[in-house]
This record gives sequence, structure tokens and C-alpha cells, in this order.
Amino acid sequence: MLREYAVDPIRETTEQDSIYSLLALRAARDAEDVVAQWQDGDTRRWHDVTAAQMLERVRAVAKGLMALDVRPGSMVVIYSPTCYDWGVVDFACAAIGAVSVPIYETDSARQAENIVNDVDPVIAFAGDDAHAHILEDLCGGREGFGYVFNFRAAGVDAVVDFGGAVSDAELDEAIARVKADDLATIVYTSGSTGRPKGAMLSHRNFTHIVYAGYDVLDEMLFQPSRLLLFLPLAHCFARYIQYVAIGANGVVGYIPNADHLLADLRGFKPTYLLGVPRVFEKVYNAASQKAGAGIRGRIFAKAVAHFTQWSKDEMAGRPHPVAERLQHAFYMKVVGASVRSALGPNLKYLACGGAPMNADLAHFFNGMDGITFIQGYGMTETAAPCVVNFEDANRVGSAGKPGPGIALKLADDDEVMIKGPNVFLGYYKQPELTAEVLEEDGWLHSGDLGRIDDDGFLYITGRKKDIIITAGGKNITPAEIENRLKFSPYISDAVIIGDKRKFLTALVMIDQENVEKFAQ
Repeated sequence: MLREYAVDPIRETTEQDSIYSLLALRAARDAEDVVAQWQDGDTRRWHDVTAAQMLERVRAVAKGLMALDVRPGSMVVIYSPTCYDWGVVDFACAAIGAVSVPIYETDSARQAENIVNDVDPVIAFAGDDAHAHILEDLCGGREGFGYVFNFRAAGVDAVVDFGGAVSDAELDEAIARVKADDLATIVYTSGSTGRPKGAMLSHRNFTHIVYAGYDVLDEMLFQPSRLLLFLPLAHCFARYIQYVAIGANGVVGYIPNADHLLADLRGFKPTYLLGVPRVFEKVYNAASQKAGAGIRGRIFAKAVAHFTQWSKDEMAGRPHPVAERLQHAFYMKVVGASVRSALGPNLKYLACGGAPMNADLAHFFNGMDGITFIQGYGMTETAAPCVVNFEDANRVGSAGKPGPGIALKLADDDEVMIKGPNVFLGYYKQPELTAEVLEEDGWLHSGDLGRIDDDGFLYITGRKKDIIITAGGKNITPAEIENRLKFSPYISDAVIIGDKRKFLTALVMIDQENVEKFAQ
């Protein structure tokens, strides 16, 4: 086992590598290439946007922001679900050096108030009337605040109208002033019970890992691809993958949520799907529930065991005897084909991050023909993924290796520490908290526990603060037990408690829909 591991950089970012440059370079390469699609809320039809059209829209919005006295460093709040307008405003802010401040659409008015009070925005964008009313209550009357623009009420068009007097030359001068190390966004975490932490991220924090992603996942991320984006753009993971797709040769399909995921997968036909573990647990649970009990249920259970072991054998380089290959063909026909059909005919990669995932569930998907399951690891403070499995070095069950130009090491207590151009600038207005997690030499304390194998693959074993010490003095990491429980289609969540007790207790939340179907 290793205590430290680093991967040499392949492409060094420059001062000109801003977030806006990703779109601008894409449009320069092929202006007529489709770069995004958005879905009509009423008809659910997809509408194409070329690179030239998106760039033109972004520049028009950037001019409007300038006319509204948005300057480099000005704070712009975005309180909305994922949508195409969200992406346009994000790139427009990046173009002129404004700082985008996302708020999760699910955050309460009180949580939004904490963020608004902290950053004191000059303007704000809302996803609908409800979010607009909250922002108007919070921002109205603030000195220096302009307007709340509602995406649902042609708010972006209104911004564009303000910018009619701003020339291309003025805009280009503003764009040229933005450098890679300038502050691009402040992303807030853990703000439900106390003062929120605003992680300050630069353009380089994102663009470094965007280009690193192209280097190690060329087919998945750089070559022509289709990404169905339903994760909230308030999350760094979603922001990162939006930049990746637009900066390469991808098409981003914007949808606000996963409420109609299976239908959207069939309609959009993505080549890769990005999700947190719960997304893949739901896909597995739906397949399990569809199989039901009786003979079909028993066949499904055997297929799960087969695909899981098949993937593990592939990882170990073990050959498959003729009997196993015949079994594999059978299980692909009766189980795998339906799962593959649900995910869409073009899908090649499933990518998971954001939380620990049951390794057997990852092997289940990876064991099917035509699917490669890619896991990664990161945090808001690293601009999302800093560790990932490579196309030519994929070890299912691990978080992967550090990306090019990024280093890992384990502290004495096995806490994972990270260093690289992707590490954040610090917490907004909280230097003491910044000093607690970011050392002077650039090493970031993740708060996660892990181990690094002899080949440089990282395995996350738990959270430092979540360690349970039983009455007998035994140290237990609850995450592994919780993940095994959540693998059941009848359990939606589970929490293990037992600190200073003689025994462990599991608090389980049932999956009501699946349990009701089972009971019937």
C-alpha cells in the first residue's frame, strides 16, 4: 500500500484558459456543431442549439450584464433547477469576470437568505415564479441591487434587451481581462443549520480538470458524445461535466430533474450517463421490482450474481470458460437486454460520483456487454472530480487514480489529502475555516478516510467524523454497512448508530413504492 501518489500533468493550463474560452474555442472549431439541446416543457420535444447560437446568446447576455453594471467580481445569484438558460447565464458571467453564486432549487428561503446575505448580489436569476418571489423578498431594497430575472418569464431576453448599447469591442475588452486564476464562482455547502461555507473556485480550478478529463477519458468525454444533464447545476459535479461536454465535442441535453428519466433516456439517447449512487440504485431497484418474485425474480437474482462476478473476473484478468460464456449470453438476453434498453441504445458509459457506492452494484452494471462503469471522487473544494478511473486503467470498486497534475497522500490517520491546480481558493469571508482545511503548501484536507493501493488507485473507506467507536473500543466505519443495506430494492436509506454502545443499530427507511408492489 502507498501513502502518496501523483500523476504528472499532460496539458498545463494557461492564463487564457477561462470557462468562457471552452465555448468560444468550440464555436471557432465548428460553429454549426450542435452543442446543446433543451426540452419544451409542454410538448417534451428537443430543440437544437449550435455552438455559434449558444456563443451568440452568451455574448448577448454578457452585454446585458455589463449594461446592468455587473463588473468583474460582482456577485450574480442563480436560484433555479438545471436548464439551458442556467448554462447561458453561467457562461455569460464567466465571460466578463462576474462571480456566479448558485443556490439549489430545493434550498429553503432561509437557506437562500443565508447565501444572499453573505454575497450581497447585484442581480439574481430565478427558475420560476416561486423562486423569483423568494429572491425579490430577500433582495428588494438592498443598496446596489438591480433586478430579479425569471427564466420562466423571458428573463434572459430582458437581460439581452439591456445590452443593446454595449459594443462587441467593449465586450471583447472585458473578456480579455479575465484570467484563469480569477474567481469564477462561489459554491455553498452545509448551510442548513449554521453559517454556510462558500467555496471560492477559479476558472483554472475547473479548466484544469476539464482538460485532464479529456486526457484520461478521451472516448467518453472528448470524442462526439451525448450527455443527459439532470443533476442540479448548483452542484460542482454538474457544472464540471457541462464544461467538459461543451468544451469538447459533446451535446448537453438539459432537463430539470430525473422525474421522467427513463422516457428522457429513450428520447435523448445519451452516450454516457452521469449520476450519484442513488440514481443507479433506482435503476437497479426498478429492474428488480419488474422481475418480481417467482421464477423471474430468481432468474434476476442469479443474473445479478453472474454480472457481478463476470465484472470481477474481467478486472482480475481471469478467462471465462465456455459454460460461463453461455450463461452470460443467456443472462444478457433475459435481463441485460432490458436494462440496456432502458438506458438507451447509444449508451456506453455510466459514471458515478458524489457519494460512496456499493461495489457490487457497480460490478453489476459493468458486467453487462457494452457498458463500462466509471467511478470517480471529488468534492466542492476540488471543483468536483479529482480522482477517476481511466479508460485504460479502470478498477471497479475504487475511486480511481488522481487526474494528471494532481497528487494524493494519506495523513497519519489515513485522511485523504489532495494537491493540484483544481484545489479551491478558500472559503469566502472565512479565513480561519480555510486554514483548518488548506495547508500553506497547498495540501487540502478532505475529511475522508482512504487507502491507496500499490497501483495508485484510491479507495474511500469512510468519513473522519463518522467513525463509530463502540463501548468495547472498536472503530467502525458505518458507510460500508449502510451501502450494503441500501443495495436492497426495499430500502431507500439507512443509517448506522452505535457510538459508545455495546452494539450497532440500523435505522432503515423503506422504499414505499417497491414494498407496496411486493406486498401486493
